[in-house]
Amino acid sequence: MALLACDSATAAHMLESCAGNVDEAASLYFTLFPNGNATHGGGGGGHDAAAAGLAVQGNVATMHASAAGAGATARTAIDVDNLPDESDDMEVEDLDAPTTSSRIDAILARMPAHIPSDVARVLASQIAEAPTEGERDAMLRALEVAASGGDSAAVNQAATATAAPPPTSHAPVTIIDDDVDVDDNNNNNININNINDDDDTPPEGVDAETWAALPEDVKADLRRQHNAAHAPSTAAALTNADLWQDGVDVEEARMLEAAMLGVPYEPPVHRRVVDPETAAAAAAAAQPESTRLRWEQDDAYEESLRADRAREAERRKQQEEEEEAQREAVEAERAAQLEEDRKAAEFAESDNDAPPEPATGPRVALRLLNGSRVVRRFSADDTLLEIRRWARRALRDAGCVPDGAWSVKGEGDMFPTSRDELKASTVAQHGVGGSVLNIVRL
Repeated sequence: MALLACDSATAAHMLESCAGNVDEAASLYFTLFPNGNATHGGGGGGHDAAAAGLAVQGNVATMHASAAGAGATARTAIDVDNLPDESDDMEVEDLDAPTTSSRIDAILARMPAHIPSDVARVLASQIAEAPTEGERDAMLRALEVAASGGDSAAVNQAATATAAPPPTSHAPVTIIDDDVDVDDNNNNNININNINDDDDTPPEGVDAETWAALPEDVKADLRRQHNAAHAPSTAAALTNADLWQDGVDVEEARMLEAAMLGVPYEPPVHRRVVDPETAAAAAAAAQPESTRLRWEQDDAYEESLRADRAREAERRKQQEEEEEAQREAVEAERAAQLEEDRKAAEFAESDNDAPPEPATGPRVALRLLNGSRVVRRFSADDTLLEIRRWARRALRDAGCVPDGAWSVKGEGDMFPTSRDELKASTVAQHGVGGSVLNIVRL
């Protein structure tokens, strides 16, 4: 027998459409409600069915219509073999009503108490909408396993004992309310404020420095707390994607689905919510330890750097001292060589370039280092260099040449030490005539 799954509001509409034909309305009404009453889905559907029955009450035997109290979108099996032509615009889904309905009713009667009846009814509705006979039978068997407490062996034994010819499969047609946009409802569940586990951005209220010092497990708890705080409320979050028929949510459906498929049910992970004060306390406890470690590392680095700098400074100082000593040694050697050369040149000049003593001119006396005196006459145009050469020869002849530098000093100023200055000054200019000169060590 071909059946149609619909609610009592739809049945009422069908009755109203044939209110002008008494026989047709009566046949349709008893086809819709063979037991004398109809379940309804929306609070007022039963009253609509009653009104439709009363519309043809005058010419038909008493038509019974009762309205069930509460529930949402329950399905009623309707015989569509004798429906009027006005039903051609409805989409009909052919199922084997006696077999499927009786099996579902029997299973729901044996459903365990821990599985909500609303959940069971939703699954029964989905079984009726199964696209193929094989899928429908598999879902019925899974529902029977759930009703038997998971004893699949007992279900197999009962199915073997009561095996019946398979029902005829017909193409399914599902009536969908176009006013419900599931995709739009699903979009409402997207929360752009959520923080992914891979994102290291600190949540609102936690500064970056404190966040960097927190352990990874505390960070994960803070991310979960932030996501929970910014999640939509239960009323706003449970849309058609999360809330099924009869107020059944997705989690309850997952429980029943696991029971039907014979797999363990995995409940959602209960995450530990961290209070902001707890997070702040953990950050405060972790901060001194991390700071102390960072300070110790900085101190060790600074100490090592100071030691390296001290060693480098000491090495550089020793190198500079060695270079300075080498320069001083070279300079001393050079100065000694220059002094030797100068002395040799002076002796050579004294020996080779000594002019003869003039017959007239100022007399100059020289007191040597050994206390003896020598006297010689110079012309007024003779330079002081000639007097120095004469003093050099006198010292050499007396054997009292000083080891270091020396010069000649008169009654006034000391003779210049520069060769050029000695050559530029004359006896008359310096006023050494008639004076006694002395040898002075420099």
